[in-house]
Amino acid sequence: LSIVMTSRNDNHGENFFKRMQTSIDCLLIQLEKYKIDSELLLTDWNPPADKPRLKDAIKWPKNLNYCSVRIIEVDPSIHQRYLHSDKVPINMSVSLNCGFRRARGEFVVGVCADLLYSDELFEYIASKPFKEKERYRIDRCDVKKDVLNYNFNLKEQLEYCKNNIICIHSFKPEGRKDFPLELHTDAAGDFQLMSSKVWHLIRGQREADLGLSYIDGLTAYCAYAAGVKEVILKEPMRLYHIDHKDKCEDRLEEIGPAAERFLVFIFRKIKFAIPNFIKSRLVSFHHSFWSGKTKSKAYGVPTLDYVEYYNLCKEVANGRRPYCFNDENWGLGNENLPEFLVRKANWEKA
Repeated sequence: LSIVMTSRNDNHGENFFKRMQTSIDCLLIQLEKYKIDSELLLTDWNPPADKPRLKDAIKWPKNLNYCSVRIIEVDPSIHQRYLHSDKVPINMSVSLNCGFRRARGEFVVGVCADLLYSDELFEYIASKPFKEKERYRIDRCDVKKDVLNYNFNLKEQLEYCKNNIICIHSFKPEGRKDFPLELHTDAAGDFQLMSSKVWHLIRGQREADLGLSYIDGLTAYCAYAAGVKEVILKEPMRLYHIDHKDKCEDRLEEIGPAAERFLVFIFRKIKFAIPNFIKSRLVSFHHSFWSGKTKSKAYGVPTLDYVEYYNLCKEVANGRRPYCFNDENWGLGNENLPEFLVRKANWEKA
């Protein structure tokens, strides 16, 4: 199994480095506990010149028997080739694709760097149930950030997560009659496990000079169009996301029009009652007819809006658009990127 993660040492998004260290500690403990031959493949994208590289900043366990740790570094000069590189420090799609392309595992999962995982999920992974033509998804549970107070005690962390869930991003079919099949795309970027062959077949996630909005959901429909069946992992298997401030939402509140700030406030208060696609359409409607200020203008970076994303998924799912959005050099395949083997597992030594 290859676990692909991307980050940089800039501590963005409210205490991010501690969340990342906690997540990696949890991940490595469980991979060792359940004896899963694996590698953690971390892309250090556009590393800040005034901070240590991730390979040096993260506290790594001294000995790992089952999980190797590899780090790929992408130089700032490569990052600066992309539009809006001065506004967004990581091109998330390309960064993750660097890992998907170079992963050595038979199966590959992309994860965020601030997650915790239930033991039941790793018990399942250890049983090696995966099939080449299946894509595995799981609900994401957002948990209170106070879980960080239980650092270095995985049992207490997981118990806290279990009892302090803020909300669950689960599969809720919306009755889309123009889709052949609805997929679990809510928070898909936090856990999407497929065979390495499929990742190469669809050429990873769509790469563009865009924010990451909806790219992971589009990836799910690309895999579906390539003949891959979705499998949703059920309770008690859980994926926990450590809550933090939404920097994009904060920025929108800060510089957006008054009416838009009011909409964001209302959605926060009643977020459990209104489906995401309705909220997105309401905001888009407001942008079009009143504010004259699109979300991309507020961020300074183009993003897919919901309607464009919806149409792309529909065209891919119905076979009217190819499921490959990238060329053969996806994931910086034409670049010889520096790579570091931080820890070597027993399977690698052999």
